Amino acid sequence: MSQSFSAVALFCEDIREEKAGTITLVGIFPDNINVSKVPMHFAKLAVFTRINYPVDMKPERLEVILKDAEGSETNFGSFDQAFIEEAVKRAKEKGAPIVGLITQIVAPGFPVQKPGRLVVVVKAPKSEVIAGHADIKELPQAATDSNVSVQPS
Repeated sequence: MSQSFSAVALFCEDIREEKAGTITLVGIFPDNINVSKVPMHFAKLAVFTRINYPVDMKPERLEVILKDAEGSETNFGSFDQAFIEEAVKRAKEKGAPIVGLITQIVAPGFPVQKPGRLVVVVKAPKSEVIAGHADIKELPQAATDSNVSVQPS
């Protein structure tokens, strides 16, 4: 039973590879990111994308693309057909139903020129999947100070 691949992307402040081989995502952002002023720069913006590729699907090249509010596209990485074929072969040997493919991008000083949506898309030759998005919204300073707690007097 062949099916399509799926993908999920998470926007966060940082991605750390641990000694034990695990990955830690730090400061995962919600879908709506409120900022006080645009244009602006994130001190650091990271995007973690996991693609679940069924082992019974014909291997094909995949690209992970970031689309910004101005329509620009940035390639965040790709997996060629030969790489996916080898990963599928290893997964089948283990009896796994899917292959997990991961991209990690950490961009210091990531610029945002105007409010709008950042979208991560995984593209195959004949299809594409939206893996995640974040809406950058410009709000007055008071609305962005939600982490400030009132202290008793």
